[in-house]
Amino acid sequence: MFLSETWLSYCEIAVEKKHLTEEHMWSNMKSSMLPDVPHCGRPFGGIGFIAKSKDGIYYKNVDCGNERISVMEITCKETGALLFTIIGVYMPYYNGRADQVELYSITIDCLQTVIDTTSSPYIIVGDMNASLPFHDKLSTTWYRLKPFNKNSLLLYDVIRNNDLQVANFNSRQNVNYTYHKHNSSSYIDHVLVSDVNSISSCLIECPSADNTSDHLPIHTILHVETFTEDPPTNSSIPNVTSLPKKLQTIKWDNANMKHNYSDKVS
Repeated sequence: MFLSETWLSYCEIAVEKKHLTEEHMWSNMKSSMLPDVPHCGRPFGGIGFIAKSKDGIYYKNVDCGNERISVMEITCKETGALLFTIIGVYMPYYNGRADQVELYSITIDCLQTVIDTTSSPYIIVGDMNASLPFHDKLSTTWYRLKPFNKNSLLLYDVIRNNDLQVANFNSRQNVNYTYHKHNSSSYIDHVLVSDVNSISSCLIECPSADNTSDHLPIHTILHVETFTEDPPTNSSIPNVTSLPKKLQTIKWDNANMKHNYSDKVS
């Protein structure tokens, strides 16, 4: 699970990590607030992953040097092979100011660096603070039309240049927005995939009284192979007993075989 705008301070992250470890959960959280400095006023920022511990795989944090991007690698315990990479982002919002667009562009550059150094299939998830077009037949000034803006153009260029798919556009959704506040809504949270076959489902959760956030969660189901590129063998698949080379056929007219079979299943 990837979270953004957690509003957690450094000391709160340490407490949460201890609690999650006791519950056999892996976590990697980042705070946007300064360490060892008491914070006054409204908390802000913060991103991170929480994952269930699973047999056969382990999770690894990759530091990319940006508080708005978190990288989690999923690795096979048996072989050490990198299976999948999840990149979580909390992109800067758009307010029309040049310095804010520049901050978005800097974050995009860091994201591209992460993509360039990723050697496994990957997805990019999170609050991207940008609406995206549903099709590729676009005019040269499409980003000037509502609901798009310059953030949309910068993010779209990353998608096009890296041959990514917007997974949430490929699934039929019951709602057409991911962010809502007062009487306004927008579609600014996305799931981008390098291999569309690695996703079996990507659905925006409908509004619920249990969800107190102004964003709707996106529930994505990944398909991750737990073996390397070589053809899997019985010995390379964890927790699978090797099968006999030839299965024995029961001869029902053979009294001794019927007796042995009866003893085994009784």
